[in-house]
Amino acid sequence: MLKTRALALSSLSFLLALLLLPVELSAQEQIGTLTENDSSTQVETEREVIAPPLKSLSAATGLEATDAPDDSGHSVILSWPVIEDESPQQMYVIEAAPDKNGPWRKVVTFKANTSYKADMPQIYGWDKDALINDHAVIVNTAPPTKAFNDLRDKNNYAKQQALKKELESLEGALAELDEQSRETFKPELNELRKQLKEVESEAPIKVARLEFGHNYHFRLYRTEGERPYEMAYVDAIPEGNWFNTNKINNLAIALILCFFIFYYIVRARRNPEDIFIRRIPGLEAVEDAIGRATEMGKPIFFVHGLTDMSHISTVAAVNILGKITERVAEYGTTFKVTNRDPVVLAVSQETVKESYLRAGRPDLYQEDHVFFVSQDQFSYATGVEGMFLREKPASVFYFGYYFAEALLLTETGAHAGAIQIAGTDSYTQLPFFITTCDYTLMGEELYAASAYLSRNPKLLASLKAQDLTKGLMIIFILLGTLLSTLGFDWLVHMMATF
Repeated sequence: MLKTRALALSSLSFLLALLLLPVELSAQEQIGTLTENDSSTQVETEREVIAPPLKSLSAATGLEATDAPDDSGHSVILSWPVIEDESPQQMYVIEAAPDKNGPWRKVVTFKANTSYKADMPQIYGWDKDALINDHAVIVNTAPPTKAFNDLRDKNNYAKQQALKKELESLEGALAELDEQSRETFKPELNELRKQLKEVESEAPIKVARLEFGHNYHFRLYRTEGERPYEMAYVDAIPEGNWFNTNKINNLAIALILCFFIFYYIVRARRNPEDIFIRRIPGLEAVEDAIGRATEMGKPIFFVHGLTDMSHISTVAAVNILGKITERVAEYGTTFKVTNRDPVVLAVSQETVKESYLRAGRPDLYQEDHVFFVSQDQFSYATGVEGMFLREKPASVFYFGYYFAEALLLTETGAHAGAIQIAGTDSYTQLPFFITTCDYTLMGEELYAASAYLSRNPKLLASLKAQDLTKGLMIIFILLGTLLSTLGFDWLVHMMATF
């Protein structure tokens, strides 16, 4: 029975093996085909693909060079039409040379989507739609520039000599080695030679200073990564101009101011009282301050600011000093002038002396009443404060430019019981003067004080002319604002151009 079963199973296994044999052979054939196909595909993907060469950046066409107007002969304008394939990633480079054979130096570099004729309305006008299609750049040809900078050339020369010395030393050492050892140092040797070649292109050159009529050469190209580029060449002769049209507005204002000055000088000479000047309370109180000191029998102090005679506020203070001295001479009151600068001291002494002479009282002038205190800021303030506390002045005048010592001086003067009149164009100290003084001249009132006190025809005419010119400028600004609001920009364009 067992033998029969074993025989039956063996027969069944043999039959199944015969049935599966064709299927296995077919699968093996497919696998073989697949392997062959995969092998060919792998060979195909590993094949070397050669990238097409980068297309070079074309040179600018229509490149023009013209002399820049309204200059002294140091500038040239380069202009050319916009190129179709420009992009913000590209850069324009302009190089200059005093000779067509070089050496060339970079003078201007800018992005390709900037620097148009529309950016120069003073030269090309205000038609932006038409001017946006052309580039324009002003190149300065006068030393010192990037093109003709002697200091840069000296630095390059020092670098060039150092590289030459290093290269010669390395070549001398390699000459003693065998061929195999020299090959080991070959990359380092090539790198040194490359650096030396780059520096030699920027080596020192002899370039004469700009001469009128000299023909300068320029070349223009675009860059973008490692793409090759083509250059455009042009040359120009910069020339000087006799007149700068960009300053016409200054000329017009100066002529108007001169006309007003001459007109009011004639009027003031005929009748000075006919010239109206706004009342300034601080100057009106000068008489009261001098009279109070005379009645009390106490001195008057004039305190100069801290600046020297090169500052307009100090000049104005000296002018006011002369007018106040004349009034003081009429009353015969003691008058003392403190100084921080030696030059201002000398000028003040002469001013006070002449004022006493003009008033007919030269005998009242005492040289030691116009004196030097200290050049140190707070030593000066402390010295003047001590005088206030000891002599108890009836009146104190502060005129000029002040710093942190202003509040210290005026607080001490107020504590001494003096009438205090101040005038300054130091806007940082005006709040302290207004708080601690009885009267304060603010800003331009300091400059008007000498004309106000003296009624001198020339000073009055100058003051009136300035006020009228300022009034015209205010009207001009308001008119321009109104026209611009209504859409008429011609006045704005005119002011921006000139």
